[in-house]
Amino acid sequence: IAKPDFICKYMRVAIVQDIPHTYSGLRTLAHELAHLLGAKHDGENPAKTCLETSGYLMGTEKNTANKYILSNCTMEQIQAHYK
Repeated sequence: IAKPDFICKYMRVAIVQDIPHTYSGLRTLAHELAHLLGAKHDGENPAKTCLETSGYLMGTEKNTANKYILSNCTMEQIQAHYK
């Protein structure tokens, strides 16, 4: 759980659970960090041009080759926010 766009604010926190020795929480950690950096989910405004089912980090499909990769929409949101 993370509040979008809160990395530079007082309430900059993300909560992620991991099972020891499985690294099962890494994708969730990366996903929540992207939220803190200002990214929304793929398929949501302003990332509507990237399909939520495309398999990227901020999408809904979790078991894909792209699951640890940021979509173009996510990269653009983060870059635009920190220019």
